[in-house]
Amino acid sequence: YLANFAKPYFTKVIGIDISSYAAAQAKRNFPDIDFRVADITEGLPFEDGAFNFISAVDVLEHIKSPERAVQEISRLLSGGGVFFFRVPYYGLLRKMLGRFDVDKSHISIQTPDIWNTSLRDNGFNIISEKKFPSMIGGLLTVVAVKQKRIHD
Repeated sequence: YLANFAKPYFTKVIGIDISSYAAAQAKRNFPDIDFRVADITEGLPFEDGAFNFISAVDVLEHIKSPERAVQEISRLLSGGGVFFFRVPYYGLLRKMLGRFDVDKSHISIQTPDIWNTSLRDNGFNIISEKKFPSMIGGLLTVVAVKQKRIHD
């Protein structure tokens, strides 16, 4: 649904989902948007620097290798491109009680510090980080800009 919201602001919008069911539902609801089935951790079929904006809202916590996803996003973004994402993180109570989550599809919950390190290691500058904490957990929203390479 974010793809539909973004459509008026970008020349081309592409939605990617690992689930063929989810991609088909999105295509049914928004037939004028290009939705594709792919696994970001296996690489996406686009050239380096093909995008100037990538979002992953409520996505990265469902991926076995979020570090690999960040690497691929870095490859896909042009220098100066923006990466926007939102992920849950554990709060104090969850840390004390152990790692548990009512949503069993949350397989890669990282701390904000780990996300920041991953972004910096992959050539991003963090321009905005907002935490929406609670005792059991919270949401982390980040906007990061891909550093320009000398040839960009």
